[in-house]
Amino acid sequence: MAKNSGYILIVTLMMITGAIAIGTYIFVRGSTYLPFIQVMIAREKAHTLAQGALAISESQLTLFEFKQEGEENKKPTQDDVARVFWERITPTINRWQTYQLKKAIDGIDAEIKVCMIAEDGKININKIYDFKKKEFVGKGQVNGDWHVLMEFICKRIQEILGGKDIFKSLEQFLSKRGRPLDDVTELLTIKEFAIFKQKIFYEPATGTSGTIYLTDIFTVQSIHAKLQPWLLSDSLLRILQFKSAQPGDTEGRTNIIKKLSKEFKKSVQWKQSWDTLLKPLYEKELQSLPKGLDSVLDTSFDPTTFAVLVHGTVGSVTQRLLAIMERYKRARNGENEYDVSIKKLYWL
Repeated sequence: MAKNSGYILIVTLMMITGAIAIGTYIFVRGSTYLPFIQVMIAREKAHTLAQGALAISESQLTLFEFKQEGEENKKPTQDDVARVFWERITPTINRWQTYQLKKAIDGIDAEIKVCMIAEDGKININKIYDFKKKEFVGKGQVNGDWHVLMEFICKRIQEILGGKDIFKSLEQFLSKRGRPLDDVTELLTIKEFAIFKQKIFYEPATGTSGTIYLTDIFTVQSIHAKLQPWLLSDSLLRILQFKSAQPGDTEGRTNIIKKLSKEFKKSVQWKQSWDTLLKPLYEKELQSLPKGLDSVLDTSFDPTTFAVLVHGTVGSVTQRLLAIMERYKRARNGENEYDVSIKKLYWL
């Protein structure tokens, strides 16, 4: 009997040990997977939210050539159409637009942040370099000399980020390549451009200081060779030492735009209009611009391509994307309207 009792005791202890092991395994697996599942659910929600938030920018970029009340038979002028669009996007360009979602109203507690950036306010590397002649466009000319301008810009990049021989290495790279870039990020293959490895895609400044970003200086997406002065990218503004985007300055810019609205025209000559239209925004005299810069500024307000940065946040999870949108004009039902199409999408 004693032997049998000892055997039963050992078996019982083994069963208890096995049960504890199984319970511990289930507990460990559960304590690992439950938070993981919650994070994955939040990630998927944030992912969907970020994609849906593109509609905000699409609505801001679309526009009907409306008729003013009481003027049913009067067709709006090109200045009228351009002014409406200018008033809509200029105050918030390069700045966060933040939307708080509440579960009781929107079905989810979340945050959406949208930042619109004009590709026409960046340097199109494919437009300013002649790959057949293997030199920058306008080299040696009085106006539009991109060789001189790029020397200045590369020098300022080195002053801000460090590094050396930025211009020389860029010129050699473009000469050897012999064909247009497919994407700005190809510049990262240049050894001297390693200073941009952690500064590729633009992020609006969260404080009084900011930095510059590779894809916020250069682009291959815009269709214009000239820069759109109303919508210069934040990185170019910092390079040129103009007043750049600061958190909380949207209201002030909106007030400035309202004051300038009566003076706005779709086409201007900057030598005559800079002090009236752009000096209030950038706080710079025309004479203080780098030599030759005024000759590469577009004199017509007709931006077509925009980059839209979106952050969708659910809980502690944020999903980030950057969409390249092209704005185009079309006629429908006898009326002109502007619509957009997505050309490229980056998940960041």
